[in-house]
Amino acid sequence: WLSYALQREMEEMADNVRFPIYDASAIDDGDKWDVLAEIDFSKGGSFLLIEEIEDKHLPDILELFAAFVRFGSSEQKHTTWQKDGSVYTAIPKMFIDFAKDCRVDVSYRLLRRCLRHAFDSRTESLDNKTAKIVLHNGEVGIHLSTPIPAS
Repeated sequence: WLSYALQREMEEMADNVRFPIYDASAIDDGDKWDVLAEIDFSKGGSFLLIEEIEDKHLPDILELFAAFVRFGSSEQKHTTWQKDGSVYTAIPKMFIDFAKDCRVDVSYRLLRRCLRHAFDSRTESLDNKTAKIVLHNGEVGIHLSTPIPAS
């Protein structure tokens, strides 16, 4: 009975995860979203002129890129700890919110791993990479693909 109750509780917690993490192969198959355009980071913001992107999506794309560099308030608490870890002031708010809502815990470990990979010299820069601007459930997103070395 205890095993069943624990399993049920875990399932309920998983149901509350706002951003479930898909298996990598499911993401690469492209059945989770529609691709609006492929962009080349080496050409800067010129991708905004791509004819494939409808004008109605441009404000959402600009908002997405602005969110990549928007940081939250240092007074906002993210954990029940007496003092939040420094990771919460080093990462933009969008990534903190995403990490928090794709896990059943406070996601501190995930955020620490993100920082570790960001500063790993073996991680390839996005400067000369391409990405896909995607549409998922009416919201604009980005699909980045770059190998992350094992840590």
